[in-house]
Amino acid sequence: MDTNQSIQYVELAYARISTKGQSLERQESSILEVVPDLKAKYFFKDKYTGKTFDRPEYLKMKEKILELLEANPDTKIRITIHELDRIGRDYQEIQNEINWFRAHGVKMRFLDIPEELMNATMGITGEL
Repeated sequence: MDTNQSIQYVELAYARISTKGQSLERQESSILEVVPDLKAKYFFKDKYTGKTFDRPEYLKMKEKILELLEANPDTKIRITIHELDRIGRDYQEIQNEINWFRAHGVKMRFLDIPEELMNATMGITGEL
C-alpha cells in the first residue's frame, strides 16, 4: 500500500517561466493532472529568472507554508513542481532550498524525478 495515499496533504504547487516567450500552460496542465483538486490559492506561479530565489510567488509560497504550520504544526504539506530546475539554476542553492522545505516537514514532488529518489536518505536526486 502506498503510504502517500493515506496521508492527507495540504497540496501546493509551484511553476516558473523565465522569459516572456515561454508559457506556464505546460507546467500547469501536468501539475493539475497529478493534483486535480489543487486550490488556485495554493498554486504559485512566477514569471521570473531562476538566478534568484527572491521571486514574488516563490516567497509567497514559503510564507504560506510558515502560516499553515503556525496554525497547525502537524499539517502535512506537499509541493508539486513540474521540474527540479523550476526551483533554480544553481545546484547548491537548490539543495539549500530543498533542505529548507525538508526542515519544515514539507514533502516535495518533482514530476521529472521519481519520488523514491527524493527521500531524505538519498539527497535531492540520489547518487546519479
